[in-house]
Amino acid sequence: MARNPLSQQALLEMSRNCAAVLNEVGVDASTAQLVAAAGVSERTFFRYFPMKADCLRPIMEDGYLRFVSAVQDNCGAGESTDLLEIVCSAFIAAYGHGEDGLDQRFLELITSAEIYRRLWLAINEETMQALYAPMSQVLGLPEDHIDVRIAADAATRLAVESIRLMALYSLSAHQAATQVADALRRHPLMRPAAHR
Repeated sequence: MARNPLSQQALLEMSRNCAAVLNEVGVDASTAQLVAAAGVSERTFFRYFPMKADCLRPIMEDGYLRFVSAVQDNCGAGESTDLLEIVCSAFIAAYGHGEDGLDQRFLELITSAEIYRRLWLAINEETMQALYAPMSQVLGLPEDHIDVRIAADAATRLAVESIRLMALYSLSAHQAATQVADALRRHPLMRPAAHR
């Protein structure tokens, strides 16, 4: 008899439990410790998380999906056409409440430990692709237009650098995203040609 697959919510809970172990033990947490934290058999653990690092995929994906959703909401609201403002407020909405398990030690782990950093970088690529549609909407251009792709890349870069600042300096999502947005605004490539 076939088993029902685990729900996304169940996988997210397992991922949060694994993140708690990694927060406590660090990168050297054993597979056995992660399996125990997930609360399933080793066979079930590896069915859903084929590689050890994959146990963090649901929690990372949850963050990026909340971020993309917040960008879509902000783009659809039509209150602003300032992409940096849209993306900055979306990042704060997605990561500013602290219930996602992304505490200081977890952020340090995913941004520096090679096994988890690779997964994080792959998810950043997925984030960028998911942002094509909302960037297309706010810019009024087709999704495959170069301006849309560059905007999606810049939005992802804001999120990536904000998470790095949170990891390095214990900043809040608001502090980190605001600093990154301000830095991007100061950058010559981000200013209109007349002001360069």
